[in-house]
Amino acid sequence: MIVNYFSKHWQHRRQVDIEKEEEYDYDALINEYYAEAIREEMSNETYHVVKIVGCAYYSDEKKHFLNLDKKAEVFKDVFKHKKEQLKDTEHRIRQRGEELVRDIKQQRELTGQRLREKSEHLVKDILETKAKVKERIEEVVEGAKPSEYLYPPELLQRLDFSKSPATFKPKISAAQPGEDWMVVRPLQRSDYDKGFLQLLSQLTSVGNVSQKQFDERFTQMKQSGGYYVTVIEDTRIAKLIGAATLTVEQKFIHNCSLRGRLEDVVVNDTYRGKQLGKLIVVTVSLLAQEVGCYKMSLDCKDKLIKFYETLGYKLEPGNSNAMNMRFDDPS
Repeated sequence: MIVNYFSKHWQHRRQVDIEKEEEYDYDALINEYYAEAIREEMSNETYHVVKIVGCAYYSDEKKHFLNLDKKAEVFKDVFKHKKEQLKDTEHRIRQRGEELVRDIKQQRELTGQRLREKSEHLVKDILETKAKVKERIEEVVEGAKPSEYLYPPELLQRLDFSKSPATFKPKISAAQPGEDWMVVRPLQRSDYDKGFLQLLSQLTSVGNVSQKQFDERFTQMKQSGGYYVTVIEDTRIAKLIGAATLTVEQKFIHNCSLRGRLEDVVVNDTYRGKQLGKLIVVTVSLLAQEVGCYKMSLDCKDKLIKFYETLGYKLEPGNSNAMNMRFDDPS
Protein backbone atom coordinates (compact mmCIF):
# COMPACT_ATOMS: atom_id res chain seq x y z
CA MET A 1 0.00 0.00 0.00
CA ILE A 2 2.83 2.39 0.85
CA VAL A 3 4.68 1.61 -2.36
CA ASN A 4 1.52 2.15 -4.42
CA TYR A 5 0.95 5.46 -2.71
CA PHE A 6 4.49 6.54 -3.37
CA SER A 7 4.38 5.34 -7.01
CA LYS A 8 1.12 7.15 -7.72
CA HIS A 9 2.32 10.49 -6.43
CA TRP A 10 5.76 10.08 -7.92
CA GLN A 11 4.48 9.41 -11.44
CA HIS A 12 2.13 12.41 -11.25
CA ARG A 13 4.86 14.72 -10.07
CA ARG A 14 7.34 13.37 -12.58
CA GLN A 15 4.90 14.10 -15.44
CA VAL A 16 4.51 17.68 -14.23
CA ASP A 17 8.28 18.06 -14.08
CA ILE A 18 8.71 16.87 -17.68
CA GLU A 19 6.05 19.21 -18.95
CA LYS A 20 7.56 22.14 -17.11
CA GLU A 21 11.08 20.94 -17.93
CA GLU A 22 12.21 21.88 -14.48
CA GLU A 23 14.78 20.32 -12.20
CA TYR A 24 13.73 19.49 -8.68
CA ASP A 25 15.44 18.72 -5.40
CA TYR A 26 14.63 15.03 -5.30
CA ASP A 27 15.72 14.62 -1.68
CA ALA A 28 13.22 17.20 -0.62
CA LEU A 29 10.63 15.61 -2.84
CA ILE A 30 11.17 12.21 -1.25
CA ASN A 31 10.85 13.64 2.22
CA GLU A 32 7.68 15.47 1.22
CA TYR A 33 5.97 12.38 -0.14
CA TYR A 34 6.96 10.16 2.68
CA ALA A 35 5.99 12.66 5.33
CA GLU A 36 2.55 12.80 3.75
CA ALA A 37 2.38 9.02 3.57
CA ILE A 38 3.31 8.71 7.24
CA ARG A 39 0.55 11.06 8.26
CA GLU A 40 -1.95 8.94 6.41
CA GLU A 41 -1.02 5.33 7.01
CA MET A 42 2.47 4.61 8.34
CA SER A 43 4.20 4.38 11.72
CA ASN A 44 7.51 6.17 12.34
CA GLU A 45 9.45 2.92 12.24
CA THR A 46 7.91 1.91 8.92
CA TYR A 47 8.48 5.39 7.60
CA HIS A 48 12.21 5.19 8.20
CA VAL A 49 12.38 1.78 6.54
CA VAL A 50 10.52 3.04 3.47
CA LYS A 51 12.62 6.18 3.37
CA ILE A 52 15.82 4.17 3.45
CA VAL A 53 14.53 1.89 0.68
CA GLY A 54 13.47 4.87 -1.42
CA CYS A 55 16.75 6.69 -0.96
CA ALA A 56 18.71 3.54 -1.73
CA TYR A 57 17.28 3.55 -5.24
CA TYR A 58 17.73 7.25 -5.87
CA SER A 59 20.41 8.08 -8.36
CA ASP A 60 22.72 10.95 -7.47
CA GLU A 61 23.76 11.41 -11.09
CA LYS A 62 20.45 11.01 -12.94
CA LYS A 63 18.28 12.37 -10.13
CA HIS A 64 15.50 9.80 -10.57
CA PHE A 65 14.39 6.48 -9.04
CA LEU A 66 14.82 3.07 -10.52
CA ASN A 67 11.89 1.10 -11.69
CA LEU A 68 9.17 1.23 -9.06
CA ASP A 69 8.33 -2.47 -9.53
CA LYS A 70 11.91 -3.42 -8.72
CA LYS A 71 11.84 -1.11 -5.70
CA ALA A 72 8.62 -2.72 -4.56
CA GLU A 73 10.26 -6.17 -4.71
CA VAL A 74 13.18 -4.96 -2.62
CA PHE A 75 10.79 -3.32 -0.20
CA LYS A 76 8.85 -6.56 0.01
CA ASP A 77 12.07 -8.51 0.70
CA VAL A 78 13.02 -6.08 3.45
CA PHE A 79 9.70 -6.50 5.18
CA LYS A 80 9.88 -10.27 4.75
CA HIS A 81 13.30 -10.25 6.37
CA LYS A 82 11.96 -8.08 9.20
CA LYS A 83 9.02 -10.43 9.62
CA GLU A 84 11.37 -13.42 9.84
CA GLN A 85 13.49 -11.57 12.36
CA LEU A 86 10.42 -10.79 14.43
CA LYS A 87 9.26 -14.39 14.17
CA ASP A 88 12.68 -15.63 15.25
CA THR A 89 12.74 -13.15 18.11
CA GLU A 90 9.24 -14.24 19.14
CA HIS A 91 10.37 -17.88 19.05
CA ARG A 92 13.41 -17.14 21.22
CA ILE A 93 11.25 -15.17 23.65
CA ARG A 94 8.78 -18.05 23.83
CA GLN A 95 11.60 -20.55 24.41
CA ARG A 96 13.10 -18.38 27.09
CA GLY A 97 9.70 -17.97 28.69
CA GLU A 98 9.19 -21.75 28.71
CA GLU A 99 12.65 -22.20 30.24
CA LEU A 100 11.84 -19.65 32.93
CA VAL A 101 8.53 -21.39 33.66
CA ARG A 102 10.32 -24.75 33.95
CA ASP A 103 12.99 -23.23 36.20
CA ILE A 104 10.33 -21.66 38.40
CA LYS A 105 8.40 -24.94 38.63
CA GLN A 106 11.56 -26.89 39.43
CA GLN A 107 12.61 -24.32 42.01
CA ARG A 108 9.14 -24.41 43.51
CA GLU A 109 9.16 -28.21 43.66
CA LEU A 110 12.65 -28.22 45.16
CA THR A 111 11.64 -25.59 47.71
CA GLY A 112 8.51 -27.57 48.53
CA GLN A 113 10.52 -30.75 48.97
CA ARG A 114 12.98 -28.99 51.25
CA LEU A 115 10.14 -27.52 53.26
CA ARG A 116 8.50 -30.95 53.58
CA GLU A 117 11.80 -32.52 54.69
CA LYS A 118 12.40 -29.72 57.16
CA SER A 119 8.83 -30.04 58.42
CA GLU A 120 9.26 -33.81 58.86
CA HIS A 121 12.51 -33.26 60.79
CA LEU A 122 10.83 -30.66 62.97
CA VAL A 123 7.90 -32.97 63.69
CA LYS A 124 10.31 -35.80 64.51
CA ASP A 125 12.34 -33.56 66.82
CA ILE A 126 9.17 -32.32 68.52
CA LEU A 127 7.91 -35.87 69.08
CA GLU A 128 11.30 -37.00 70.44
CA THR A 129 11.50 -33.95 72.71
CA LYS A 130 7.93 -34.54 73.85
CA ALA A 131 8.74 -38.18 74.68
CA LYS A 132 11.86 -37.16 76.60
CA VAL A 133 9.96 -34.50 78.52
CA LYS A 134 7.22 -37.00 79.35
CA GLU A 135 9.80 -39.54 80.49
CA ARG A 136 11.54 -36.92 82.60
CA ILE A 137 8.25 -35.81 84.14
CA GLU A 138 7.46 -39.40 85.03
CA GLU A 139 10.90 -39.75 86.60
CA VAL A 140 10.39 -36.58 88.63
CA VAL A 141 6.91 -37.67 89.71
CA GLU A 142 8.18 -41.12 90.58
CA GLY A 143 11.08 -39.62 92.48
CA ALA A 144 8.73 -37.38 94.41
CA LYS A 145 6.74 -40.37 95.61
CA PRO A 146 7.86 -42.16 98.77
CA SER A 147 9.93 -45.18 97.81
CA GLU A 148 8.39 -48.58 98.38
CA TYR A 149 9.13 -50.11 101.80
CA LEU A 150 9.91 -53.78 102.35
CA TYR A 151 7.55 -53.85 105.36
CA PRO A 152 5.27 -51.29 107.06
CA PRO A 153 7.40 -48.61 108.79
CA GLU A 154 4.68 -48.17 111.46
CA LEU A 155 5.96 -51.34 113.12
CA LEU A 156 9.15 -49.54 114.16
CA GLN A 157 7.22 -46.70 115.75
CA ARG A 158 5.46 -49.17 118.09
CA LEU A 159 8.64 -50.70 119.51
CA ASP A 160 9.12 -50.31 123.26
CA PHE A 161 12.83 -50.01 123.97
CA SER A 162 12.19 -50.25 127.73
CA LYS A 163 11.65 -54.00 127.21
CA SER A 164 15.26 -54.45 126.11
CA PRO A 165 18.00 -55.18 128.68
CA ALA A 166 20.39 -53.04 126.59
CA THR A 167 21.66 -49.82 128.12
CA PHE A 168 21.94 -46.69 125.96
CA LYS A 169 23.90 -43.65 127.11
CA PRO A 170 22.40 -41.30 126.13
CA LYS A 171 19.05 -42.98 125.57
CA ILE A 172 18.14 -43.60 121.97
CA SER A 173 15.53 -45.63 120.10
CA ALA A 174 14.35 -46.40 116.60
CA ALA A 175 12.05 -43.39 116.77
CA GLN A 176 14.75 -41.18 118.34
CA PRO A 177 18.14 -42.41 117.06
CA GLY A 178 20.07 -39.56 118.67
CA GLU A 179 20.72 -37.30 115.65
CA ASP A 180 18.34 -35.20 113.59
CA TRP A 181 20.02 -36.37 110.39
CA MET A 182 19.66 -40.04 111.28
CA VAL A 183 16.62 -42.23 110.58
CA VAL A 184 15.85 -45.90 111.30
CA ARG A 185 13.46 -47.41 108.76
CA PRO A 186 12.65 -50.49 106.65
CA LEU A 187 14.69 -51.14 103.52
CA GLN A 188 13.37 -49.31 100.46
CA ARG A 189 13.54 -50.25 96.80
CA SER A 190 15.50 -47.05 96.12
CA ASP A 191 18.23 -48.08 98.58
CA TYR A 192 20.12 -49.71 95.73
CA ASP A 193 21.29 -46.18 94.93
CA LYS A 194 21.99 -45.36 98.58
CA GLY A 195 24.83 -47.80 99.07
CA PHE A 196 23.01 -50.75 100.66
CA LEU A 197 25.06 -53.38 98.82
CA GLN A 198 28.29 -51.47 99.46
CA LEU A 199 27.42 -51.46 103.16
CA LEU A 200 26.88 -55.24 103.13
CA SER A 201 30.24 -55.70 101.40
CA GLN A 202 31.88 -54.52 104.66
CA LEU A 203 30.42 -57.67 106.23
CA THR A 204 30.92 -60.32 103.54
CA SER A 205 31.13 -60.91 99.82
CA VAL A 206 28.14 -59.49 97.92
CA GLY A 207 29.01 -60.05 94.27
CA ASN A 208 28.05 -57.96 91.26
CA VAL A 209 24.32 -57.42 91.84
CA SER A 210 22.55 -55.37 89.16
CA GLN A 211 19.64 -53.00 89.68
CA LYS A 212 17.34 -55.53 88.01
CA GLN A 213 18.50 -58.34 90.31
CA PHE A 214 18.06 -56.11 93.33
CA ASP A 215 14.51 -55.17 92.29
CA GLU A 216 13.57 -58.80 91.62
CA ARG A 217 14.87 -59.97 95.00
CA PHE A 218 13.19 -57.05 96.77
CA THR A 219 9.87 -57.98 95.14
CA GLN A 220 10.27 -61.67 96.03
CA MET A 221 11.07 -60.91 99.67
CA LYS A 222 8.12 -58.55 100.02
CA GLN A 223 5.66 -60.93 98.36
CA SER A 224 6.73 -63.96 100.39
CA GLY A 225 6.75 -62.05 103.70
CA GLY A 226 8.85 -62.79 106.75
CA TYR A 227 11.76 -60.53 105.73
CA TYR A 228 12.37 -57.45 107.83
CA VAL A 229 15.52 -55.77 106.53
CA THR A 230 16.04 -52.66 108.66
CA VAL A 231 18.50 -49.85 107.91
CA ILE A 232 19.90 -46.63 109.35
CA GLU A 233 20.29 -43.70 106.93
CA ASP A 234 22.41 -40.58 107.10
CA THR A 235 19.97 -38.19 105.44
CA ARG A 236 22.65 -35.53 105.00
CA ILE A 237 24.31 -37.59 102.28
CA ALA A 238 21.45 -40.02 101.46
CA LYS A 239 23.59 -43.04 102.36
CA LEU A 240 22.92 -46.11 104.51
CA ILE A 241 25.27 -46.47 107.47
CA GLY A 242 23.82 -49.49 109.31
CA ALA A 243 21.64 -52.55 108.60
CA ALA A 244 20.34 -55.78 110.10
CA THR A 245 17.88 -58.43 108.91
CA LEU A 246 15.15 -60.25 110.75
CA THR A 247 13.95 -63.39 108.99
CA VAL A 248 10.88 -65.12 110.38
CA GLU A 249 10.40 -68.87 110.09
CA GLN A 250 6.93 -70.36 110.25
CA LYS A 251 6.83 -73.44 112.48
CA PHE A 252 4.41 -76.25 113.27
CA ILE A 253 5.86 -76.56 116.75
CA HIS A 254 4.78 -74.39 119.66
CA ASN A 255 1.28 -74.14 118.28
CA CYS A 256 2.44 -73.14 114.78
CA SER A 257 4.53 -70.38 116.18
CA LEU A 258 7.16 -68.15 114.56
CA ARG A 259 10.89 -68.15 115.09
CA GLY A 260 13.10 -65.17 114.32
CA ARG A 261 16.71 -65.12 113.16
CA LEU A 262 19.07 -62.15 113.31
CA GLU A 263 21.33 -61.92 110.26
CA ASP A 264 23.60 -59.59 108.28
CA VAL A 265 24.32 -57.08 111.04
CA VAL A 266 26.66 -54.33 109.81
CA VAL A 267 27.50 -50.73 110.75
CA ASN A 268 29.76 -48.35 108.82
CA ASP A 269 33.10 -48.08 110.63
CA THR A 270 33.18 -44.29 110.28
CA TYR A 271 30.15 -43.95 112.58
CA ARG A 272 31.60 -45.65 115.65
CA GLY A 273 30.79 -44.20 119.07
CA LYS A 274 27.14 -43.46 118.26
CA GLN A 275 25.75 -46.78 119.66
CA LEU A 276 24.50 -47.72 116.19
CA GLY A 277 25.48 -51.41 116.56
CA LYS A 278 23.36 -51.77 119.70
CA LEU A 279 20.58 -49.66 118.17
CA ILE A 280 20.14 -51.78 115.02
CA VAL A 281 20.33 -55.12 116.91
CA VAL A 282 17.87 -54.09 119.61
CA THR A 283 15.53 -52.69 116.95
CA VAL A 284 15.24 -55.94 114.99
CA SER A 285 15.11 -57.99 118.22
CA LEU A 286 12.13 -55.98 119.50
CA LEU A 287 10.63 -56.22 116.02
CA ALA A 288 10.77 -60.04 116.24
CA GLN A 289 8.81 -59.85 119.48
CA GLU A 290 6.36 -57.39 117.88
CA VAL A 291 5.53 -59.72 114.98
CA GLY A 292 4.97 -62.71 117.29
CA CYS A 293 8.20 -64.73 117.37
CA TYR A 294 8.58 -67.05 120.37
CA LYS A 295 12.37 -66.74 120.22
CA MET A 296 15.19 -65.01 118.36
CA SER A 297 18.44 -66.73 117.34
CA LEU A 298 21.74 -65.63 115.84
CA ASP A 299 25.14 -66.95 114.84
CA CYS A 300 28.19 -64.92 115.72
CA LYS A 301 31.92 -65.03 116.10
CA ASP A 302 33.36 -65.80 119.51
CA LYS A 303 34.66 -62.28 119.99
CA LEU A 304 31.12 -60.91 119.69
CA ILE A 305 29.50 -63.15 122.31
CA LYS A 306 29.88 -60.63 125.14
CA PHE A 307 28.44 -57.84 122.94
CA TYR A 308 25.30 -59.84 122.23
CA GLU A 309 24.99 -60.93 125.86
CA THR A 310 24.65 -57.24 126.85
CA LEU A 311 21.68 -57.05 124.52
CA GLY A 312 19.82 -60.00 126.03
CA TYR A 313 21.13 -62.99 124.07
CA LYS A 314 22.36 -66.04 125.98
CA LEU A 315 24.36 -69.16 125.30
CA GLU A 316 22.16 -72.17 126.09
CA PRO A 317 24.08 -75.04 127.73
CA GLY A 318 24.19 -78.05 125.44
CA ASN A 319 22.64 -76.06 122.62
CA SER A 320 25.20 -73.42 121.77
CA ASN A 321 27.02 -74.91 118.84
CA ALA A 322 26.59 -73.43 115.41
CA MET A 323 27.08 -76.03 112.65
CA ASN A 324 26.85 -75.46 108.93
CA MET A 325 26.89 -77.42 105.69
CA ARG A 326 28.01 -75.33 102.76
CA PHE A 327 27.05 -76.51 99.25
CA ASP A 328 28.39 -73.83 96.91
CA ASP A 329 30.46 -70.75 97.33
CA PRO A 330 27.82 -67.98 97.09
CA SER A 331 30.42 -65.52 95.85
